[in-house]
Amino acid sequence: MGAHLRVGAPVTASRRSALDTEGVPRVATAADVPALAALRVAMFDAMGVDSSGAEFQARCTRWFAEHLDDPDVGIVVADGPEGMPVSCAVAQVRAAPTPPSPSGPSGEVATIFNVVTLAAYRNRGYAAACFDAVLDWVDGRSDVQMTELLATPEGRGLYSSRGFVTHPHPLMRRRGKPRLV
Repeated sequence: MGAHLRVGAPVTASRRSALDTEGVPRVATAADVPALAALRVAMFDAMGVDSSGAEFQARCTRWFAEHLDDPDVGIVVADGPEGMPVSCAVAQVRAAPTPPSPSGPSGEVATIFNVVTLAAYRNRGYAAACFDAVLDWVDGRSDVQMTELLATPEGRGLYSSRGFVTHPHPLMRRRGKPRLV
């Protein structure tokens, strides 16, 4: 995992979530990779996006395995009462900085994603604790001046409470190559 994220690093007291079980965020390990891939599938399922299929899960598994030790990626999990990961969050600093902007003079941007908790464990603070842990990791990097994320309606309250605001220029996407008419 990212070199700056410490194993067992506590969430700062100012942002610590009250959990009703173990749930203290920890750095993900190689043993967590299958659970991380399953959590990513669960996140898309909860959003109503079809993520079924062994190939998608295999690609997710590969990505997590390849990025556990990446110094520009922070991956945390929180274990449920059974000792298995039930929630996670990921932060990634862009490999190539963007050109400087008024809101980010260095061009260094981090993205937080894959903030998810298995349905049976929601509303217990797991996602907030994982989110806070990766946000602390990002905040601890002097090179990052802006952090962004895509928010589901369910996550907006958490993100807003941590200082995230809706950008006046919405994100747009396209898939594949455009058709020229």
